[in-house]
Amino acid sequence: MVTANRQIVNSYVEPALTRIEIFALRKSGGIPGTTPDYFARIGQRQTSIRYCNAEMALQTELRIPVRKSYEGGRTRTGC
Repeated sequence: MVTANRQIVNSYVEPALTRIEIFALRKSGGIPGTTPDYFARIGQRQTSIRYCNAEMALQTELRIPVRKSYEGGRTRTGC
C-alpha cells in the first residue's frame, strides 16, 4: 500500500511538499487481541518538489499512474 499526503501549510490551493509512505502487508504472528495481518511501514520520504495534487506526486516520484477519473492538472506537479 502506498499513501501520499500533501503537507498543507496555509492554503489548500497552494502547492505543498508531500509525504509518501510505503507499507507492506505482514503477518502479526498470532499475538492475542490483534488481527492476523497488518500493514507495516517499510519506507517513507518527503518530496523536494511542491505538488498541487497528491496523485501527481505518486506519478512523478514513483511512476504510479493516476486514475482514469483524475481531473487535476496534468503538469508534473498537478498544478
